Formats: sequence, C-alpha cells, structure tokens
Amino acid sequence: MSVRTATANSLRGLLYEFGVVLRGGRKAGLKSLTEQRAASDEQLPATMRTLVDGQLRTLEQIGQRSDELESEIAALQKQLAGARELDRVPGIGVLGQTNGSRIPPRATMGSHQLVAAQQDRAAQR
Repeated sequence: MSVRTATANSLRGLLYEFGVVLRGGRKAGLKSLTEQRAASDEQLPATMRTLVDGQLRTLEQIGQRSDELESEIAALQKQLAGARELDRVPGIGVLGQTNGSRIPPRATMGSHQLVAAQQDRAAQR
C-alpha cells in the first residue's frame, strides 16, 4: 500500500535528520525503531517525539484498515461464483473479481492463458 510506504519513509527521513538510523524496509525499520526507541527518544526533542508517536499511530491505523479491507475482499470472493477460477488467472486477482467490471480476457492474459480459459469455459458448458 503506497500510503503506508510513504508514511514509513517519511518517519524514517524525519528520524534520520536527528541521527536515528533505521534498517531498510518498512517492517525491519519499524522493528528497529521499537528496539531502539528509548535511545532514539533521548536524541529527539519533545515535539519530534510527539510527531513520531503520531506517525506510528497513523501506520497502525493504516495497517488495521488494510486488514479490514482484505477481510472484506476475501468474504466477497467467497460469495462470487467463479471467483476461485478467476483467482488462478494472472492479471485478474481478487480485486478484478470483486469490482464487478468485465475485464476483457485479452487485456489481461497472454495467448496461452486465453486459450486455456476458453477451453475451461467450453468444458463447463
């Protein structure tokens, strides 16, 4: 999710300006922040600690919302006829199944995938 990545990168940059270096990657960076929080708090002014806390709360909220959306999508996927078959087709995925649109097969498949999909449809008839 780009918002989560941007928020984590913003937090990393903010801390870097005060000499706090986090490991690369969102998860590794947050883990290293947790591990060195006491030491990093000593390097930061009170206002910056408040900003860091706010960014961490934002990241937590984004993660919770992301989990909620994934659960909703998974529930929709179970309700839709043919969703399991579509999930196996590269280029469609869960979002393509649940948005209700009709994506032309040629727009998302290679020729061998298109042939296989046509054969599957013919076999189901």
